[in-house]
Amino acid sequence: MKLKFLKAAFTSLIIISSSIANAGIVNQWDVDFTALDDAGKFNVFYAQDTTAMSVDNDILTLEKNSWYYLNLSDAIGENSLDFSNTRLSFDFMTSGTPEIGGVQTSNTNSHSINETFNLIGTQDWGIDSYSYSDINQWVHFDINLDEYLSGDFSRIMFINDCDKCINSNTASFKNMTITQVPESSTIAIFALGLLGLVSRKMKKKA
Repeated sequence: MKLKFLKAAFTSLIIISSSIANAGIVNQWDVDFTALDDAGKFNVFYAQDTTAMSVDNDILTLEKNSWYYLNLSDAIGENSLDFSNTRLSFDFMTSGTPEIGGVQTSNTNSHSINETFNLIGTQDWGIDSYSYSDINQWVHFDINLDEYLSGDFSRIMFINDCDKCINSNTASFKNMTITQVPESSTIAIFALGLLGLVSRKMKKKA
């Protein structure tokens, strides 16, 4: 009787796990800079002049002193995302050292010290847990947002703050993705754990 029960449980868990996997446990969105630029979706918070931002070969480049942001609704089709289980990934490069160079994830189109990741800069401003030092070299960053922030966000700000630095300094971004693992994934983890337990019990009974 116990063996029949274990076999039935094992079969049920396989079905549950398969259903969860097929439902798409992980959501990932690619941020297409070229398409967004063509559609005029970049918004200026501050720019020294109209040539401060450009997109070429899906590379976003900020020059001089400039802050630009995207609404998530335009970038990925979601009005907002919870910080929980959310990772922001991208490649970053600068040609020098600005006062602040990095990204901000928030619900505001103004600067926010507690929601900005300052990857390189002379100012002690923002979250400095991630560091860029290889000038003129692309460096990949994976930022687990919920390690630093709570709540949700609806905008991504791109920053090349250069009030007093050399005006020729640039900050560039490419290959940006947002990855989110929904809370439902915990069900999958639990189911997989039970699968292992049931499998061991079945082997012992055999």
